[in-house]
Amino acid sequence: MMRYLKYIILLLIFPFYTIHGNAQDFIPEDSLKNKSFSELKDSFYSKLETAKKDAAKQIANFKINKAKKEHNIEAIANSYILLHFIANNMTNATKYIDSAISISKTNNLDKILHESYIHKGVLNSLKGQPEQALSYYIKARDFFKDQKGEFYNKTQHYIASFKLHIGAYREAADIFKENSMFDYETSQYNDPNCTKLTALYTLGLAYIGLKKHDSATIVFNEGAQLSSIKNYGYYTPTMFRKEEAGNQFARGNYKVAKKSIVKVIPYFVKRNLNPDLAECYFYLGKINNHNRNFKKATDYYKKLDSLYKISGYLIPEFRDAYKGILDYYKTKGDTEKELYYTNRLLTIDSIINKEFTLLVQKLHKDYDTKNLIAQKDRLLKKQRNNSVIYYVIFSILLIIAVIGFVFNFYNRKKDQKKFLKLVHSNHQVKPKISSQSFKNDSLEINDEIIRRILGELTNFETKKGFLNKKITLSTLSKKLKTNPKYLSKIINTHKHKTFRNYVNDLRINYILDCLKNDSKFKKYTVKAISEEAGFSNPESFTKAFKKQTELTVSYFLKKMNQSA
Repeated sequence: MMRYLKYIILLLIFPFYTIHGNAQDFIPEDSLKNKSFSELKDSFYSKLETAKKDAAKQIANFKINKAKKEHNIEAIANSYILLHFIANNMTNATKYIDSAISISKTNNLDKILHESYIHKGVLNSLKGQPEQALSYYIKARDFFKDQKGEFYNKTQHYIASFKLHIGAYREAADIFKENSMFDYETSQYNDPNCTKLTALYTLGLAYIGLKKHDSATIVFNEGAQLSSIKNYGYYTPTMFRKEEAGNQFARGNYKVAKKSIVKVIPYFVKRNLNPDLAECYFYLGKINNHNRNFKKATDYYKKLDSLYKISGYLIPEFRDAYKGILDYYKTKGDTEKELYYTNRLLTIDSIINKEFTLLVQKLHKDYDTKNLIAQKDRLLKKQRNNSVIYYVIFSILLIIAVIGFVFNFYNRKKDQKKFLKLVHSNHQVKPKISSQSFKNDSLEINDEIIRRILGELTNFETKKGFLNKKITLSTLSKKLKTNPKYLSKIINTHKHKTFRNYVNDLRINYILDCLKNDSKFKKYTVKAISEEAGFSNPESFTKAFKKQTELTVSYFLKKMNQSA
């Protein structure tokens, strides 16, 4: 699995380092005067994305001049970021970004500062300084991690690219997958399709490293199709076809891989894309070596070495090429060339060991270890929070338990007093005839009728007519030779309760008297007692008992048996 780190880093956010051409599209200055700084920035990126660098340069220069005239520090810092994209060389691009960093630091422009760190990291990567690049990416990531937005995903992408570069394919793929789920439609910098192409490209490379070749093929084919819509700079159908050729090579389909590689080589030669061309020569060398055509394999390996001298492009896999050349000249007995390529291999080994060892250490120290520490801190904080929550819950439950205990204790005392009062008092409902005149206009009933009915009710109570289960207002009124309306009114007025409550209270008083004076009643079940009292079912009895005595039947029976 192969990929040059500089080219992986080719800007998920700003793929303009790879723009080809310089379309002429000058803008009348009058059309820029009334634009806000935000509108100028948007216009800049729009022109730059369509490869109109002259127009983009014109907008960037206009913006910084306007910002300086108006003493708008934030706009000045942002203008330096714009200018670094259209700089003529790496030195000037670095100078502009350094200016943006300096102004942002001085004026506490945190967001612009950390955005500048991203670009500083890209520049360092393009200059072949991966360790420095990683330092800036990590700074930017740490700032944007709480925002979990576009810039955070970009810095995560760059860090994942380093992981891909050093062979940490699973970790890289996890980040690329996470980033691929982010909605870039709102991106303020470039076409969402370009961002998607970057995700597809790097995810496909990670799949190759994980030997998920079918998944890689699907991803690369999707990328080739999407990139054919328009010019997306570096991400072209040819690039995806080259990576798919590498995928076929990795799975051992050498004929298919060779055919595709031969087709894409002219594209890279024409555009001087030496890193990609070096990869193609490496594949062809490996394929010829597999076919035991060692002379041709060596020729391709030597082409790779020539490109390395020009571009400085080196990845660990290329060591096999130098080893192949050395082995070839050993078999030929060419001592001079054998010595030369032995020295070349030693040089390559020292560079690979230095660069990759430092990079791995840097990743572990500044990224992986920091993430583990952050994870540990989160777990400890969660543990502390849980402890607090558990303590609060325990305290609340304890308080509730104490309150419940006190409340229960208080209720038991109250119930005990109620029980004793019931047991030691003559708890009976007696007819209380009012001594006042029975003339009552509100009842609209003759006084004699009222006196007669009250007398009949006294007789009803004495003879325990209420124990009849079938007693109703209607049946009792017939028995008393009156009508239900009169009987109901008299009971409401003189007994101060409804007919139902009047009958139920009589029944409860009867049961209380029986329980206190008849020992056999204490052994009755609730159902048996309710039937003795004239209730139609135990539920009605227990409800009526609780209402009058404020005690449950079971509690009363229990206390009666304890006191027996």
